[in-house]
Amino acid sequence: MIPWPDHPAFAWPLCKLPGLGPARASELRAHGFEVCGDLLTAPPRRYQDRRSLVELAEAVDGQELVFCGRLQRVTWDRGGRWLRAELDDGTASALLWWFNGLARLRNAVYDGRQVEAFGLCRLRDGRPTFTHPELRSLDSAAPPGVTPVYDPVGRLSAGWRRVATQQAARLLDDCPPALPPEWLAERQLTDPVKLLSIVHRPPADAQGPLPRPKESRSWRTLGLHELLCWRLTLSWLRAEQQAAARDVELDWTADALASAERFWRQSPFEPSPEQRRATEEIVRDLAGPRPMSRLLQGEVGCGKTAVAAAAIRAVLDQGRQAAVMTPADLLARQHFEVFSRLGNGRRTVLLVGAQSARERREALAALASGEPLLAVGTQALASPKAVFGDLALAVIDEQQRFGVKQRAALRLNNPQAAMLCLSATPIPRSLAAVLYGDLELTVMRGALPGRRRPKTVLFAPDRAEEGRRLFAELVLGGEQGFVVCPRIGEDEDREDKDADARSGPRAKDQARGAGEPAGAGGRPDALGAARALQTLLPRLGLIHGRLSAERRDAVMDRFRSGELRALVSTTIVEVGVDVPAANVMLVEGAENFGLAQLHQLRGRVGRGGGQGVFLMLAATGDPAALARLAALEDEDDGLALAELDLKLRGPGQELGLRQSGWPLFKFAKLPGQLDLLPQALELAEALWARRADWPPDFSRRVAREAAALAREGQQDGLASAEASDGLAGGLEGGAAAEAMSAGARKSPADSRPARRTPKKKTTGPDRPSTSGPVSLTAEREAETAGQDAKRPASSS
Repeated sequence: MIPWPDHPAFAWPLCKLPGLGPARASELRAHGFEVCGDLLTAPPRRYQDRRSLVELAEAVDGQELVFCGRLQRVTWDRGGRWLRAELDDGTASALLWWFNGLARLRNAVYDGRQVEAFGLCRLRDGRPTFTHPELRSLDSAAPPGVTPVYDPVGRLSAGWRRVATQQAARLLDDCPPALPPEWLAERQLTDPVKLLSIVHRPPADAQGPLPRPKESRSWRTLGLHELLCWRLTLSWLRAEQQAAARDVELDWTADALASAERFWRQSPFEPSPEQRRATEEIVRDLAGPRPMSRLLQGEVGCGKTAVAAAAIRAVLDQGRQAAVMTPADLLARQHFEVFSRLGNGRRTVLLVGAQSARERREALAALASGEPLLAVGTQALASPKAVFGDLALAVIDEQQRFGVKQRAALRLNNPQAAMLCLSATPIPRSLAAVLYGDLELTVMRGALPGRRRPKTVLFAPDRAEEGRRLFAELVLGGEQGFVVCPRIGEDEDREDKDADARSGPRAKDQARGAGEPAGAGGRPDALGAARALQTLLPRLGLIHGRLSAERRDAVMDRFRSGELRALVSTTIVEVGVDVPAANVMLVEGAENFGLAQLHQLRGRVGRGGGQGVFLMLAATGDPAALARLAALEDEDDGLALAELDLKLRGPGQELGLRQSGWPLFKFAKLPGQLDLLPQALELAEALWARRADWPPDFSRRVAREAAALAREGQQDGLASAEASDGLAGGLEGGAAAEAMSAGARKSPADSRPARRTPKKKTTGPDRPSTSGPVSLTAEREAETAGQDAKRPASSS
């Protein structure tokens, strides 16, 4: 996100680098490295210190050494499988072995040659032994004292990648600075261009042991610059969008406040002081001279949706249009039902993936007509196909499931509209200021009056059955409850193994649950949990993202009505699901979730004033994982839990672009560098205040980054809408969004060809079981939803 200068160091095609060749450039291109900038912004894995010679008599096992001597007793295997030689430096002799690339060594390894060697020492029976050491002639030019080591790229070796990167790094010598020099001088900061050069070509006179590149001071400063430039880009994007929007000539603050007050008088409950304060703040901003851009952040159950409904009523009463965008079909349909009753007689339309072509045409036509209405839907509302005739307010629910690109797309399509984002994921204020730099912030504190703190109990693996029995006893005693599992069925294990094979150890940790060691714990599935519980709980339902929208709606309706007493699900119920009578939740494999996500799930119980009970079953005995989960038993403050989760587990998939982690930061190591945020914000504010004095080149580059962000968001919105047309409710919203953004979130070095999982064929009519409790036959278990009759989908 740093606006690099327009210079060959960043824009030069790799195929034009000397010595690289079209074949190697093609291999780099296949893995996401198109231009020199792609190589330069991918740091080396580590450094090799070649600054001092070591005598073989002082060689230490496991250390990389530089040593000199004479080659002797050179032996070639007749089959061409290996090459062996000895090297004597006068203090001891070492054994050298090569097993690959023997042809190029034919003229380099012979008896009597004096060479300098470098390699990893292993002591075999007390004798130094080196496998594949690097050799160079003593009369050749001295190499750099510190050599960067890169990961190989596809079939391109680490050595060739180093050659290509060093060629690109030479272009940095005459590259202009990325940031205004006088501004950097005022704050005694080094320019990002020079920092990149240091990362790839560290000085030989550096003191002490060399840190890993991502832990060096240069990389840390690059992270500061990136956070700074990201905030500047968001500020520029916001200013451009406001400039493009037409001025709102009508001063209807008093009317808007009156409409909001009428909404509260007609609501079945008395608003809390926090709700009134947030409503007034939003409505006053909504009626200002420029389109509002605001984030409403608050705890689960604090009443954010009701505040948004009050703002929507103010817009509808003015005869204008409003929209609510959600990350999932299920949540969109629930909001559609709720807001249809709160629209004061105004029309409410639905725009989601699982709709017929006729329903979609009618919904799009209603939006384009300009008639006063409320549109509720998924990310399809951000598609260029969704043209609003007079959109005044766009509400984005569960903002943490989207990203800045989606906001930019919605704003680009509707520059005159105000934007209100809702998020129940509490994050530190300085972090929110960076991630949501294009938004003003309104924070609601506390929960609604009458909400009781849920009782939270953690069960270790040896007490798992005790937890399940307690859940069954509570449900049989008259309570309603959820059972939440981290996956749908066993077939996901095969997909995880495929992902592990493609992406390596880091992806394995993420697949098992970020922060957990490989092999620790398990991932219980919803189908297995339903099989285990159906004998104890006959009135049991099952819901997950593979069910059609009609089936999900039918099961949820039966659960809300009380016909089903327990509901087994995936995290599809994490956001937006509101069943006031549900007071119990059991989470299987709780270590697979982050603390913030578990806090979200906990907010689904006790919403009707009853005593909520939140039971966590751990599938691992790892002390660190159990200690992390135990924090939920004592802590009910979402902000404190989020900060702890950031430190222990990392951001996971709670923030950023479509749950994709933090792909927009290449240099900033979050959450490890949270201490950089206040400094980055202070610098960004100071530089933004002086934007009139920015050099024209820097202004143009920041504007280009902002325009690219908006353009990518519009393209993503179109792709999401087109993909949702074919999904027909087959994936839950979060999973669908992540699947669509998988390619966008991969870094070039980690990019791999995706392996497709064939769709399973189903036979027979797509209808639920008509008798008995949950039907879990082998043929139908992936589509079980309880005993409900198929009914039409909700329509506009």
